[in-house]
Amino acid sequence: MRLARVLFYRIPDYLVRTGKEYRRSKYPKGSEEDKKANLKWIKDKQVLDQPVIDWKLFNGDVVEILSGKDKGKQGRIVEIIKERSWVFVGGLNCSYRTVQDEDGSVGAYIKEEEPLPVGDIALVDPTDNAPTEVVYRFTEGGEKVRISTKTGRIIPMPEFEREEENRKRENFEETEKDTRAQHLAQHTHTPSLMSFKQDILNEHGIVEDSGQKHRTWWY
Repeated sequence: MRLARVLFYRIPDYLVRTGKEYRRSKYPKGSEEDKKANLKWIKDKQVLDQPVIDWKLFNGDVVEILSGKDKGKQGRIVEIIKERSWVFVGGLNCSYRTVQDEDGSVGAYIKEEEPLPVGDIALVDPTDNAPTEVVYRFTEGGEKVRISTKTGRIIPMPEFEREEENRKRENFEETEKDTRAQHLAQHTHTPSLMSFKQDILNEHGIVEDSGQKHRTWWY
C-alpha cells in the first residue's frame, strides 16, 4: 500500500510544461512540487516579473520588508530566484500547511517562507539600521563595493557569499581523511584503444580463443 502511494504521486515528465511554457516555481527544479506547479492543464494568470539587470542583494544580506503583512520587519535573505526576481527572507512572509498521510496519522504543521518581489524589500544600512538604496562604486584599489545612498558608507558583502573563498586550494587544509596531493598527481590509468573486456584479458594474461574477430573502427 505504501509503495502504491509513492508511485501514485510521481508525475511523468510528459505532463509537465517545458521550454518557454515552463515557469520557475519556489521549489527546486525537477522536484515533484515543481512538477505539480507546472502541469500542462494549469492555467496561470500572466505575471509581469520585474527584471533586475544588476543585482545588489545577495544571500545573507539583512533586508527590511516595505509592504505586506510583515511590513517594517527585518530579516536575512536565505534564497534568491533571479529568474522570477524573487527573494526569500528567513522567518518572514510565511505560509502554513498541514501534511498528513492517508493512514490517519497525526501529521505535521509546516511553515514555509513565501517569495517576495525584489521591489518590496530594501537593504538595511548597518550604520543606522534603516532601509536604504545602494549603488555600486569603485574604490581607489579598483574593488567594486556597495555604497549606501543615505549615509555614503560602504555596505560589506555578507559572509554567506564569502564561502566560495574557502574552496580555493590555497585556503584548504588537509586532514587525516583527505586524499593527499601527491596521490592525486599520480597517473594510474593509461588510455588505450582496446575495449574494457580486452583490457581485463590482457591484465590477467587470458588468451581468448573463441575464434570471433573483434570489430574495429577507423577514423
